[in-house]
Amino acid sequence: MFIIDLMFDFQKLSVYQKALQLNEELFRFFETNKFIDRELQSQIKRAAISVALNIAEGTGRTSKGDKAHFYTIARGSAFELAAGNDLIAKIYPSSSEKILTFNYPIEEIARMLCGLISNTSSKWK
Repeated sequence: MFIIDLMFDFQKLSVYQKALQLNEELFRFFETNKFIDRELQSQIKRAAISVALNIAEGTGRTSKGDKAHFYTIARGSAFELAAGNDLIAKIYPSSSEKILTFNYPIEEIARMLCGLISNTSSKWK
């Protein structure tokens, strides 16, 4: 396993670490399930990547509003990812058991992002 030497604040966040882990597992899943439509794979991968990247970008912002904005985008990408998993489960029933195991970490990440949003946005307080 690749060990990241923590340098930036976002790298210390457990939600970011969970997003990285989820990306790694999803990419492995698609490596072994190449029969799944490429466009659907690509969209799901982009959504998963977006979660991690928007957490990083939000953490780098200086205003609370900017931070909340990027955390909200990350949360939306997590929801998109869950919907993509539902599509795979529906279209490819043989993969449904495995792909749906990703929904728990996605939900956990979305909940953690709600906490970040709540802590950085006055409209959530």
